[in-house]
Amino acid sequence: MPNDDQSGFEASVGLILEECRLALSRIDPQAVENLVDAILAADKVFVVGVGRVFLSLQAFAKRLSHPGHPGLLRGPGHRAANRGGRPPHRRLR
Repeated sequence: MPNDDQSGFEASVGLILEECRLALSRIDPQAVENLVDAILAADKVFVVGVGRVFLSLQAFAKRLSHPGHPGLLRGPGHRAANRGGRPPHRRLR
């Protein structure tokens, strides 16, 4: 017989899984296909973010560089510089 901690844990897992199912059900599969096609066709992918979004995008940009799609990342700590009209960026490899 499960103790209260286990049943509370199982209830939490069920709630988390239901939230994930709900979030995933709202994703348009065609939009995902379009995004994947655009990324695969691109020479470079430029991502911008701040805070927790920046951390997620940093991981995403690093994953893009694994199959050879350079990810260019712009986020906190990047200051605008005069580079012939080009924004400063960090190349992720």
